[in-house]
Amino acid sequence: MEETRAPVLDPGARKTKTGYCRALAAFCRSTVDGYAGYNRLIAPGRVGPGIQLAYCWAHARRKLVEITRAGTAPIALP
Repeated sequence: MEETRAPVLDPGARKTKTGYCRALAAFCRSTVDGYAGYNRLIAPGRVGPGIQLAYCWAHARRKLVEITRAGTAPIALP
């Protein structure tokens, strides 16, 4: 899943607002960030083909950097 923000005209307001372009890969694995909304894709009882989420390493790395800087998890050190 890829999500990109883009300005979109807001009819009647004479300005733009934030819109989102979303793309879902059409194969069995999809790379996503940690947004909880994606959990609906793998929810128990969901109708449709099985999906396995492959979480984005760039987003995971950011969290590891935050943990390392906070000093709460020595295992996160390089």
